[in-house]
Amino acid sequence: KTASDVFQGGIEAATQVMARLEGKHREEGSPAQRSYYASWLYKAMLQREFAGVAEERDRKTVADMARETFEELILAVGEETLLGQRSWFEMAKLGEVLGNQEDAFRDYESTIETIRTSLDSEELELPEDIRELMINLMQEAYDRATDTLFALGRIDDVLALCTRFREELKKLGGEEN
Repeated sequence: KTASDVFQGGIEAATQVMARLEGKHREEGSPAQRSYYASWLYKAMLQREFAGVAEERDRKTVADMARETFEELILAVGEETLLGQRSWFEMAKLGEVLGNQEDAFRDYESTIETIRTSLDSEELELPEDIRELMINLMQEAYDRATDTLFALGRIDDVLALCTRFREELKKLGGEEN
């Protein structure tokens, strides 16, 4: 089997799980809902990775399909939720898959801003465990953003972004991992 076959099989399996759980996933917090949304996220991630191994002529089409799947999931769960933000972050990796570091960097910056907005929101009243997971996700986004800047040869920007992250972490009361 080729990598494409494996990714396509995974995409089909995730689609089948979602179909099986259709209707049952509407009960808030239920195992069916968690499995449904996890399958949706895995489907989008597999589509993204499939874009990376697709024939050159098909790569953008497959990446667009992945972006659409991510966007639909984000709209369904809300961009302010942890799952919405994880989806946003995973979608940002499309730029790297397509070899466009500038796009990837901009998307990671958007991910960081989305997470920061949720963390700063008093309306959301985020539980401490969710705040901690969001801070960890923000750290992942900063890490990928610095990787893209490094790949672009923008070393001074890498250092500035690292400084900004440290300041952000202090402000949020988190710890550096």
